[in-house]
Amino acid sequence: MFAGEDTPHPPLHPPHPTSSSLFSLLQLISRDKLIGPDYLDQILSVRIILRYEKKEYVLDEYPRGDPFKDATTKDFSNYTRHRNHSNEVAYFMLATMVPELQKCFENLGVFDMNEQLKEMFQEQAHHERFEVLEYLLGCKIQEGGYVSTHALKMKGYFDRLE
Repeated sequence: MFAGEDTPHPPLHPPHPTSSSLFSLLQLISRDKLIGPDYLDQILSVRIILRYEKKEYVLDEYPRGDPFKDATTKDFSNYTRHRNHSNEVAYFMLATMVPELQKCFENLGVFDMNEQLKEMFQEQAHHERFEVLEYLLGCKIQEGGYVSTHALKMKGYFDRLE
């Protein structure tokens, strides 16, 4: 649903499997289903794949505007592209979930799906942030160690916090 609207998403229509490399990239993810105890680590893999496909934005944004009300051709085109990408990513996300979660999320758009997953795993995220902060605060360069190696290690911790 769009922010402030009570109408459901239009039904998802699966893309033709050969029309997108997104589905061929499913092979890059381990054979284990994505959503589970290691969700925070696994969603990083999904985001990397979506970033490669230039579709990561649909996890964090609703399609803008109403394509049927005073829309220009460009507005309608942008809206349609966003909806198509959202549908593709929704199917991609569903394919990576355990069956119990697939049933819960099968009728949601990808933005709503992502928001609910974030809420579900918020406690896990809080615990992980605490651990990363502990590592970061205790991170000291080793005697005779390389500064570049230490800087990369610390950058990795900052990236995890983000």
